[in-house]
Amino acid sequence: MTATLRYTLPEEQEELDAALHAQAMRQALWELDNWLREGVKYHDPPPDRAEALQEARDKLRELLDDAGVHLWD
Repeated sequence: MTATLRYTLPEEQEELDAALHAQAMRQALWELDNWLREGVKYHDPPPDRAEALQEARDKLRELLDDAGVHLWD
């Protein structure tokens, strides 16, 4: 199976760049999620910081889910 994406340049340069860098963006988001998780789980932060880290992680996952992006497949 193959897929071909076509872009009209220069009008669709931004869309092409997003497609070309999608894997790197996915990896960066996965690393951010992991960093937030580790901040809560392993670094024993004060309760207010732990809550803020968890809220940020929950929001990140909500936004990704709403966008149909799954980092954990």
